[in-house]
Amino acid sequence: MHTQYCQLLGVMLLGVAGCSGNNYPTVPVGGTVTFDGGPCPGPGVVIFQPVGESDSGQRPGRGKFKEDGSFLASTYAPGDGLLPGSYLMQVQCDKGQPNPASPDPFGEITWVDPKYKPQEIQVQKGAKLLDIKIDVPLRE
Repeated sequence: MHTQYCQLLGVMLLGVAGCSGNNYPTVPVGGTVTFDGGPCPGPGVVIFQPVGESDSGQRPGRGKFKEDGSFLASTYAPGDGLLPGSYLMQVQCDKGQPNPASPDPFGEITWVDPKYKPQEIQVQKGAKLLDIKIDVPLRE
């Protein structure tokens, strides 16, 4: 009975291990966020939203940054990069928590000027490292 249990457990673990990976290699993507050419007013996140169709199984990515502005993009695991394809980069950097009673709960707390337009980037298959500089207008 114990042997059968161990064999069943082994087969189940192999099945789970086979489902956890991905078939698409990521490209290392990192960089620096600045606000009006200076330091970030606080921590935030860069969101990479896929644009159009891609044969790489493209998925959204994220890169958290601290006040020094440095970030590494992640798709599956922290810092693993992005899948090849086109992305729009959106920056979020907030002053605090949103007020649900406000007519614009998120607009009031963001450091990002509403005039900011997301930039588009191309991630090329097989690239060694994509180093991105993002300068965001600071909201007054």
